[in-house]
Amino acid sequence: MLDDEETYKPLKTNPTASTTKDVNKFINNLLESNKITKEASFRLKISDATTPRLYGLPKFHKDNIPLRPIASFTDSPTYGLAKELSSLLKQLIGKSKHHVRNSSNFALSITHELQVLFA
Repeated sequence: MLDDEETYKPLKTNPTASTTKDVNKFINNLLESNKITKEASFRLKISDATTPRLYGLPKFHKDNIPLRPIASFTDSPTYGLAKELSSLLKQLIGKSKHHVRNSSNFALSITHELQVLFA
């Protein structure tokens, strides 16, 4: 799967250490400017980051059983920030008039809007 050079590009060096340094610097800046607490900075920082892992899950229902690529970012340099951002965004779900729960809800919503528009 990784031999496909149109989809994946090999890197000359592993960016994990430099990304970890940049993320921790960013978190320190947030702490120094009082935008996050000391506890939050401990939660967001990572000291022993690992390179994200890519693996494949077989699609048994398809011919030739191709692989579905899965990227695991657990323990990566940005995992703590992504997890925190996700929890902040979850608090906003459903609070907007533009929120749709699923495709059925969207279809009902757009049908109603079109009826109002062309009534």
